[in-house]
Amino acid sequence: MPTHQNTKLSCTGNGVYFLTDGVPQSGANSFLTDTDSSSKFTPSPTKVVKSYFPLYWQSMAGYAQALKNSTYKIKTATVGLGSEYYLANENLPTDGTFNCSLYAGKRDQQALCYLGSKGYGENSETYGQGGFYTAQSADDLIQSIHQFVSDVSVKIEGSTMGTSTIPVDALDSTRLQKFSYFPMFKPIVGGDEQLWAGNLKKFAVKTSTGTVVDTSDNAVFKDSKIQEKLSDYWYESVGSSEDDVYMAWGGLLSKLKVHHKPLVTSGTLGFNRNVYLDIGVTNGNGLKHAVTDILEGSETLGNKKHYLYGLLGYSKLTQTDLDALASKSYAEQMNYLQTKTTTQDFQMGSVIHSSPIMLTQKGVFEELDGEYSVTEREDYILAGTTQGLVQVVNADTGKEVFSFLPSEFLTRTNNAQEKGFAESLALDRFTTTNTDKFFYGVDGPWVAHTEYEYSFEGDKEIMTAKKQYAYGGLRMGGRSYYALDLTDLGKTSGKPKLLFAVKPDNHTSGALSYMGESWSKPVVTYIPWKGQKKLAMIVGGGYDRKYESQEVTGTVKGNGIYIFAAEDLDTNTKAGTLLWWGSSNATSKGGAIESTEIKAMTHSIPSRVKAVDRNGDGITDHLYVGDLGGQVFRVDFNSKLGASAVNSSLVYQAEKIADLNTTGKYPRRFYEAPTFTIHKDDNGKRFAMVTLASGDRSSPLDTDTGYPEDYVVALKDDTVTQTPVATPALITLNSMHDISSASVFNKGTHKGWFYPMPKSDSKQIRGMQEGVALDNDLYYSLFNPDASTATEDGADECTGGVTGKSIAYKFCLPYGDKSCFGTTTATNPEKIGELGAGIIGLTFGAGRSKATNRTLIFNKDVNPKPPEYAVSDKLVPKRWFEYLPFNSGGK
Repeated sequence: MPTHQNTKLSCTGNGVYFLTDGVPQSGANSFLTDTDSSSKFTPSPTKVVKSYFPLYWQSMAGYAQALKNSTYKIKTATVGLGSEYYLANENLPTDGTFNCSLYAGKRDQQALCYLGSKGYGENSETYGQGGFYTAQSADDLIQSIHQFVSDVSVKIEGSTMGTSTIPVDALDSTRLQKFSYFPMFKPIVGGDEQLWAGNLKKFAVKTSTGTVVDTSDNAVFKDSKIQEKLSDYWYESVGSSEDDVYMAWGGLLSKLKVHHKPLVTSGTLGFNRNVYLDIGVTNGNGLKHAVTDILEGSETLGNKKHYLYGLLGYSKLTQTDLDALASKSYAEQMNYLQTKTTTQDFQMGSVIHSSPIMLTQKGVFEELDGEYSVTEREDYILAGTTQGLVQVVNADTGKEVFSFLPSEFLTRTNNAQEKGFAESLALDRFTTTNTDKFFYGVDGPWVAHTEYEYSFEGDKEIMTAKKQYAYGGLRMGGRSYYALDLTDLGKTSGKPKLLFAVKPDNHTSGALSYMGESWSKPVVTYIPWKGQKKLAMIVGGGYDRKYESQEVTGTVKGNGIYIFAAEDLDTNTKAGTLLWWGSSNATSKGGAIESTEIKAMTHSIPSRVKAVDRNGDGITDHLYVGDLGGQVFRVDFNSKLGASAVNSSLVYQAEKIADLNTTGKYPRRFYEAPTFTIHKDDNGKRFAMVTLASGDRSSPLDTDTGYPEDYVVALKDDTVTQTPVATPALITLNSMHDISSASVFNKGTHKGWFYPMPKSDSKQIRGMQEGVALDNDLYYSLFNPDASTATEDGADECTGGVTGKSIAYKFCLPYGDKSCFGTTTATNPEKIGELGAGIIGLTFGAGRSKATNRTLIFNKDVNPKPPEYAVSDKLVPKRWFEYLPFNSGGK
C-alpha cells in the first residue's frame, strides 16, 4: 500500500471491495493465517461473531476488523451478486446499511453480510464497516461502487474556535462579565457534509493573565492549539464524546445530550426540547411549538415537518427512516421512533458569525462592603447556528431554554442552494441532495434591546425586564431579518413571540427587493421620528454574492441603508414598518414612509451601521457606514423634537464623505463598521475621527497583483461638530497623511491619515474586523494570510492547520503619530499580540487591577501585558429617571 512519505496513513482513503458471484463456499484450506510480517493484524475478531458461523468466517471477520482498526483505516465492503441474495418484497437500502437478519437460515449469505456490515438496529455486528450490498443488476453494482468510494474518502476536519464574547453587564455598563463564551466548530474539507458541526462553551476570564481558563484553571489554548478534554462551565461528562475531545467535549452540546433527550414514560414517547417556528404566525403572536402545534397538528411545512425529529433528539435518522415517517400519522410516528433508540442523538451547527449575546431578565442591585453589585441574576445567552436555529441558553446552567427555527428553511423553493436544508436537521450532517453546498442557517449577528422596571425590597433594588427584544439576520443563510419578543423568557409559562420579520424574498419590486443577504448587524436605537423619540432598527442593505469574485460588474443588491420600526410606534405604524431607506435606487419611496436618493451609494453595504448621539440626549443624530466600493457615507438626522417637528423629514442630508480608491479595477472593501471618536485641536475646536480597515473578506487569501494595498484609514470630520451640521467635503487619499512615511501629520491641511498594510506576491495583510478605540489608542485585528498553523507542533494530523493568523495592532488617535510605532523611524504600528489562527476579532475583558478596567484578552498569555484602561463613572449612580420629550409614547 504505497503512500507518499509525508502522508499520514490515517489521512488517506483505503478500502477492500469484496464481490462474490454466488454463495461463497469453504475449500480445503478454509482457515486464514497471519501473513503480515509486521504482525499488525490478528485473525481473531474482538467482537464475537454469532456462534453458528464456521471458524473461517470468524477469521475473515477478524481480518476485516483489524484492517479497519489499523493505522491504514481500511474498510471492507461486501457485495452479494446473483439470485442467492435476492430478497422479494423488501425495500432495500442503497447506502450499505443492511439488516443481515433478513438472511436468517442462509448461513453463508448472512455471514458475508456481517463481514461488511456498517451495523443495523440494536446490538448490531460491525466488522468491515464498508457496507453490504445485494446486486441484482449492473446499476446496483455501479451504485454500490459509488457509495463505497464515498464511504472510504477521508474528510479533512479539525476543530477551531471563533471570536470569544465577554458580555457587558446590561445592569451595570461599567462592568464586564467574568465569563467568556466561545463558539467552536469543526470545518470539514473534502466531505459531503452540508453542515459543519459546532458547539458553544463557557469559560472563565483569568484577569491575572488576560486569558481564558476552564473550571480546573487549565488554559484553553496551549502553544496556539486548543487543549483536549477541557471542562468548561457547561460540561457534562455523560454528554461528552471520546470520538472528539475538542469540539464535542462539554459545552452546550453535552447539555443537549443529557437534559433534552427523548424519554419513554409509561409506554409513551415524550420530547424534552422546546423548538419554535414562525410558520403562519403574524406579528405580535406566539411562535408555534414544533411538537404540540406542528407535528401533532395539520401544518405540513412543505411535507417536511417530520424532519423536525432531528432537532428533538433523533439526529441519526437515515433517509430510509425519514421516508418511512413521512407516510405515517403522528401516533404511528411515535411508535416507530420508540424502536429507533440507536438513532437518538443531538447535533449542533457552527456558531461562526452569530456571536453570542447576553440577555439579562432580572437582577438585584445592592450595596455590599461599600460597593454596588448585582446579585440574584437571571442571565441567558443567545446565538445563531448554521443548523438554522437561534438557541437561547440559561447562562448559569447551560441548559437550553428554547430554539427558534425560521420556517423558511423548510419551505423555500426558489433557492436551489437551500434545497435539502431539511436533511441537515436530521441526517447527522450529511445529505446527497446538493453535494458541496454549505448550509449557513442563522449565521448573522444578533442584538438585544431591554428596558427594565424597578421595584424595592428593603435595601434591595430589583430590576426586571419589562421589554426584551432580540433582532438579527441570517448572513449567507438568506436575506431575512427576524425580531423576537422575549419579555416572558424567564417565566415558566413564557413563550417567545414574533415581533416582526423582514422578508425581501417575498418582494419583487420596491425598497425591500433591493436588499441583499442579511449580513448587517442591526443597530437598535432611538431616532427623532415625527417629533418624537422612537425605537428603530437600522441595517445596511446587505451582501451580494457577486462580491465572491474580486471583479464585480453590473448592478448589485444591498446598496442601501434601511430603518425599520423596532416596535409598535403608534396604532398605524407597527413593528417592522419600513420608515426610511436611502440608496441610489431610492428614486421613490418603494413602500417606505420616507426615502432619500443617494446617487453614489451603488455598492453593497454588509456592515453594521455606526449610529452616533452627538448631544447626549439618547437619540441618534448621525449614521456612518462604509461600502464594498471603498466609499464612506454620513447620514444626518433632523433632530428636532416637539410639536413643531411633527411634519419634519427624518433625514436632513445624506452625503458621501470619502472615496478611498486608487487607480485599478478592484476597489477597496469595507465589511465592518467604523469607529467614531471626538477630539479637540490646538485651538479647542472639536472634530471627529472616523476609522475603518479595508480588506476583502470574501477572498481573504487572494493576492492578485491588481488588487490594491489594504488600509487602516482615519477620516477627519470637522463638519459634523458644527452647529448646525455642515455639508462635508469629499476626502480622498491625496488629502490624507501616510503614517508609514517619514513625514508628519499636517493639522492644517491633512483630512486624515492612512496606514498601508504590507503586500507582496505571496501575502496581503487585511483588516477583517471592527476597531476599538480607548483613551486615544486605536486597536485593530489584522489578518496575515502568510502565517499558518500547519507547521506548528500539535497541528491536527489531517487538517494541514489553519491558513492565516490574526494579530492585534495599536495605532494612536487622533493623528496616527509614531508614538504607537515604538520608534520615530519605525514604519509599522506596534504589535500587541497574536489573537489566534484564522480571522479573529478583538475581545476586551476586565482589567488585571480592577474589575471595571478594560484590557485585551488573548487565547494565550502574552508578554508584555497589553495596556489596561480605567473606566469609571463621573457621577455615582444612586437613582435615575428618563425624561421623555414631547408625546414620546412614554408612560
